[in-house]
Amino acid sequence: MQSIRKAFAAVIAAFVILALTLAALFALAGCTESKDTGFGSDLPSNIQVIDDEFVIGEPGKGAQDFSFTNRSGKGISGIALKASGDETFTPIVERGTFAWESGASARLYQSVESESLYDIQIVYDNGDVSVLHGVALASLSTVDVRIDAVSALTYLDYADTLGQKKSTLAAEQVYKRAEEEAAAAAQAAAAAEEQRRAEEEAAAAEAAAAAEAAAANSYYYAPPSSNGGSSGAVDQSADSCLDF
Repeated sequence: MQSIRKAFAAVIAAFVILALTLAALFALAGCTESKDTGFGSDLPSNIQVIDDEFVIGEPGKGAQDFSFTNRSGKGISGIALKASGDETFTPIVERGTFAWESGASARLYQSVESESLYDIQIVYDNGDVSVLHGVALASLSTVDVRIDAVSALTYLDYADTLGQKKSTLAAEQVYKRAEEEAAAAAQAAAAAEEQRRAEEEAAAAEAAAAAEAAAANSYYYAPPSSNGGSSGAVDQSADSCLDF
């Protein structure tokens, strides 16, 4: 009987040890589990998440510090940059390599020229691509990325390095109007060119038809001349045939 009690006590002790071990493991997992910050996983090497904020790039080496908050209402999956006037964007964050949710903040360290203007390409997680034009990045400090509810244009609300609040919406609206006017002018020029070619082709066809008619009427039967002779021309309008 005593041996049974000892065996039972050993089993109970084993269960207690197992329970404590599992509890410790679960507690450890809870402490080390990564917090879901909405930033996605498998981030590129130039991005970290520190205190629920993206940190893109590295401080120092002449890099300027920008604080961005995504207030567009959509997730951002890529950012690229180029000097205004250049043809090709250089990715800051490759498209599809991170998930910057609306409401989340990001700190960007980027070297920019103080007197230069830049275009910023933003790729949204639904595939839409927007471009911000002629941004003086060196003057920006705290930036909100927004989408205008009326025009659907992406723009920036920002505080400059002096703390003054500004917006790029008006500039983006001007750029869009200029772009639309340029597209309309190009379309009108293409239509005018097409009309000109059509008129040239019609005139050429008319001239060819006139030349063909003139050639067909160059030989004809003329009435006898007043001196009883013949004009020497053959009247092709006569119904008779010539026998040779």
